[in-house]
Amino acid sequence: GLQIVKEYVDHATGGNGNRDQFKAMFDGAMKHRFSLVIFFALDRLSREGTLRTLEYLQKLSACGVAYKSLTEPYLDSMGAFSEVVISLLACVARQEKVRIGERTVAGLLRARAEGKILGRPKVVSSPKRVIELRREGMTLTAIAAELSVSESSVYRALRSSQQTA
Repeated sequence: GLQIVKEYVDHATGGNGNRDQFKAMFDGAMKHRFSLVIFFALDRLSREGTLRTLEYLQKLSACGVAYKSLTEPYLDSMGAFSEVVISLLACVARQEKVRIGERTVAGLLRARAEGKILGRPKVVSSPKRVIELRREGMTLTAIAAELSVSESSVYRALRSSQQTA
C-alpha cells in the first residue's frame, strides 16, 4: 500500500556519508518528499559506527520521516526498543567495516610478498630527454605524447631539473 517516490542507490562504501544518493535522500527528507525510508539492512544505510548511524536516523526522524529495515523487522522507528537495537547493529556494522579493512591490508601484504608491484606505474622516461625535447621547442603536451607519460610527469621532470641546476 506504499507509493515508491524514489529509489536512492549508491555504489560507494557505506563507510562514510559523502555519497551522492545518500545526500540526495536527506535533501528529499528535508523537503518532505517522502514519509518513510526503507533500507535493506542497517549496514546498507551506514557503516560509520553507532553515533553517526544514530545521527542519520535522528535526522530522518527530525524531518518527519520514519525508517524501516526490510531484513531486520525489529528495526523500525515505531518499535519500543528501536534505539537499543539500532545501537547494537550499528556497532556490528562498524566492526564489519574494520574487518573488511583488515582483509584488504592482509591481501595487499600477501600480494607484495608474492612480488606483485602495487600502485601507479613508475615513470621510466629520462629527465634528460624531457629537457632535450623542451629545448627543441616542444610543448609539454607534445613531450608527454612523445614519451607516453602524463603532462604532470613532464612538468615534474622539468621542475626538478631547474632545482638541481
